[in-house]
Amino acid sequence: PGCTLWGACVALTVVDRSVASDSDAAIEVTGADTMVRNLLVTGQSPGLVAAGAATSLEIEDVIVAGASVRGVRVTGGATVTAHDLVVRDTAGSALDGTRGRGVQVEEGATVTLRRAAVERNRHIGVFVTDAGSTLTMTDVVVAETREQTSDGEHGVGLHVQSGGQVDATRIALERNLAAGAMAGSAGTMLRLTDAVVRDTLGDTHGRFGMGLGVGQGATAEVERVLLQANRTAALLAADAGTVLTVLDVVARETVSEAASGDFGRGVDVTAGARAELERVELTAHRDAAVFADGSSTSLVLADLVARDTQTRTSDGGGGTGLLAQHAAQVDVTRVVASRNHETGMVATGIGTILTL
Repeated sequence: PGCTLWGACVALTVVDRSVASDSDAAIEVTGADTMVRNLLVTGQSPGLVAAGAATSLEIEDVIVAGASVRGVRVTGGATVTAHDLVVRDTAGSALDGTRGRGVQVEEGATVTLRRAAVERNRHIGVFVTDAGSTLTMTDVVVAETREQTSDGEHGVGLHVQSGGQVDATRIALERNLAAGAMAGSAGTMLRLTDAVVRDTLGDTHGRFGMGLGVGQGATAEVERVLLQANRTAALLAADAGTVLTVLDVVARETVSEAASGDFGRGVDVTAGARAELERVELTAHRDAAVFADGSSTSLVLADLVARDTQTRTSDGGGGTGLLAQHAAQVDVTRVVASRNHETGMVATGIGTILTL
């Protein structure tokens, strides 16, 4: 049988490592059938680490607050189930100011996360990396992820890369900085269902602020999602091999990037990416509601509304419902493009194909 660490409650049971460390955690779990519940983890060290293929851990009614480097880390093939968990205010390394992540899943680990709040962490709120690493999230808020102290960059709510797999249902990504969610690298999968991504602010240098960005050959599936008041792009797909599938989505009020005053698009597909969108409403974006650019870029749209697109902030230009250029291939079925500032739909450049 495993070990159980069971506190009285989060107010009365506190685990606080007495010596600051970037590597040694307040709680480290390396055994099977282990449980941690009803307590607060804090202190100037990583909060809780589960490591090793033989390790299985259940976390219940736990707050990890004010840890450093990582609030919760699951690594080396460990399996963790967590519910009623709060991870907040993780600080960067005392040595170099890097990281400060809320939850990190890596090296083939498996995590199931239900009813959780991941708030005010640094660099990345929830980070999943490496082939074989999987995270299933249900009823989770990831909010107010702040910049990395060392360079003032990042501030991403949810980031999956290098073959990691994330399935997220009923989640809210709110008031993060550089991006609400990002997926990168071939073999990476992000599935986002019944979610809200809003009020992404841009990093401390005034850059980015996208709702969801997919690139470098990753795959993302987005269904029944609201994206509102983000910056640069609500949905961005870039690079050859990248695939974005969108169904029953509303995206509204994306504004231009703060530093450049450019962009502010609803959907931006570029550099050879492929995207398919069905039953999508795009309202009150800037520059272009839908933008497709580049040879080998492919975009298929069905049952689309693109309306009230405004000019970009930088020069007062743009304001197009749909813009295809530089040999992009766009196929549109059943579209309404109305009240856009400049033009409803435009195809420009040698090799560009727009099929209606």
